[in-house]
Amino acid sequence: MVPGWSARGDSLVSIAVTGGKGGTGKSTVAVNLAIALSKTIKGDSNSTVDLLDLDVECPNDYSLLGITTKLVSKVYKEIPVITNACNGCGICIQRCMPKALYALNGKANLIEDICEGCMLCQEVCPFNAINTGKKEVGEIRSGQYPGINLIEGRLAVGEDASARIVSDVLSVSRSKVRVMDTAAGTHCTVVRALRKADHALVVTEPTPFGANDARLMIDLVKELDIPYDIVLNRAGVSNYKLPFSPRFEIPYSDDLIQSYVVGKPILDFDPDSTVSKVFMEMAEYARGVLFGD
Repeated sequence: MVPGWSARGDSLVSIAVTGGKGGTGKSTVAVNLAIALSKTIKGDSNSTVDLLDLDVECPNDYSLLGITTKLVSKVYKEIPVITNACNGCGICIQRCMPKALYALNGKANLIEDICEGCMLCQEVCPFNAINTGKKEVGEIRSGQYPGINLIEGRLAVGEDASARIVSDVLSVSRSKVRVMDTAAGTHCTVVRALRKADHALVVTEPTPFGANDARLMIDLVKELDIPYDIVLNRAGVSNYKLPFSPRFEIPYSDDLIQSYVVGKPILDFDPDSTVSKVFMEMAEYARGVLFGD
């Protein structure tokens, strides 16, 4: 077993690629790590790697792979449906924490956009006047790339059920090996993904902003008791010295930029490039978790 990594049994290993700020190259790392892993575990009957795009407000792994995705399922949240049995007692309105219920014309009414779907109103209604309805809040889509099964979550415009979408994507994943591309930041949507991770790769850049936000992410994964490593992207683009030591350094590369422009991962665009070699080293490092070799 490679030092620094740990696995939860033999059934599933999840590696989260995350970061404290957007724009550090987190998705580029996740996509190419997933491809590199698929190349290193060829021959295994379950060698397809699930790449989970959990940045549900702005999923873009499909564009980095140069593929299209298709609908797998819709995601819904429960919402209350006020029936004519409502006599306007106001108990549900008083107990609704997000204030999604209001009184009008002698009965309770719902503001769907701020309803969190907890259905507490249904539980406290003394007249059984509230039924369970549903509202679409997003969808799950999938796409195929050699060795990769991409599963992405997409949050519907104007909705706030990001964590729910993340949970549904995680439940769809079936591969033994999965790479999770989380959203940027340290908010609840990221925490929902990280709780399913065996290890985290924190992607940052050589800037004061990158260092500050990486520190926030490091504090979070420590709080969640998740082993982690630092990935420094665009290494060499500045002389800024990070306050921590990265395990992997991805050099600033024109080849990587060009691969990004044409929508083809660097591992297939230029497999002999310096950047590609870093991703293969990263995957070999990860094999210590997956297979103990």
